[in-house]
Amino acid sequence: NGNKILEEGEMKGDGFIKRRTVRGVVYPLPKSLLKSSENQILIHIIGDPRYNHTGLYITRGYTIGYYDSLKYEVQDRISLALILVYIVVGFYHLFLYLKRRKEKYNLFFGIFSAGAGIYFFTRSNEIFELGIDSEITQKLELVVLYLFFSSFFQFFSYFYFNKISKFQRYLSYFHIFIAVLTIISPLYFCEVILRLWQGVAFLLALPSIIFSLILGVRFKANYSRNLLFGTIIMIFSAVFDILDSLVFNMGIAFSKYAFFIYIMGIATVLADKFSEIHRQTEFLNVTLERKVK
Repeated sequence: NGNKILEEGEMKGDGFIKRRTVRGVVYPLPKSLLKSSENQILIHIIGDPRYNHTGLYITRGYTIGYYDSLKYEVQDRISLALILVYIVVGFYHLFLYLKRRKEKYNLFFGIFSAGAGIYFFTRSNEIFELGIDSEITQKLELVVLYLFFSSFFQFFSYFYFNKISKFQRYLSYFHIFIAVLTIISPLYFCEVILRLWQGVAFLLALPSIIFSLILGVRFKANYSRNLLFGTIIMIFSAVFDILDSLVFNMGIAFSKYAFFIYIMGIATVLADKFSEIHRQTEFLNVTLERKVK
């Protein structure tokens, strides 16, 4: 109705000083500006038309209502609590790796868990309320995604076989390369890199993970069946999230709930393995003491 309500982002000349792409944000609409008859809302969008997050890119969720009610609807405290758990679990296993460098599976699980926590935070509504330049947060989201997914298949290889294959090593190099390329590329090209990664993940990386798990079951490794079943459920939820980003654009992020159960399951397995190593060490100490006597 002719009154400016708010402005996101900042420009100088023809260039951006601060980009703002938002999702799940609630803005106050002063009641005093509303007319009893017809009201007009004007939205001025400035952005790169080659970037698919320019404009009203989410298919649903544009609502006018009571501010407190809408604010309550977009809050997701459960997800924030889960994100904190992922990060704490991740750093705990990184600490275990620093204590026992031979157990490299702790390193990659730590990166996987902590990276997943950071990734899910970049996908949450709360990050848009911090006022950070969206180019930074969106690139952070992609870089963390590539690196923690790379740690995912390396974890299984080191957990079962204490090494990775040459193919998986090249896959790791590929993930590092696209992570660096994402940092230096414009956002519209980052979307191209993301689509390339999704193809590689479907055709190469996921089969590599499944192959490692099947080998673990074949050689009757401990916990192999449980990890295979949990990974299949996790993959289905991740596939749904990828399809959501490509087609549906609902922003549900279903995998963050399935992921909690999955992370806790793996953490329990590693804790049990750590306890077993501790029990064996105690047994060897007692046996050695008897032999000395």
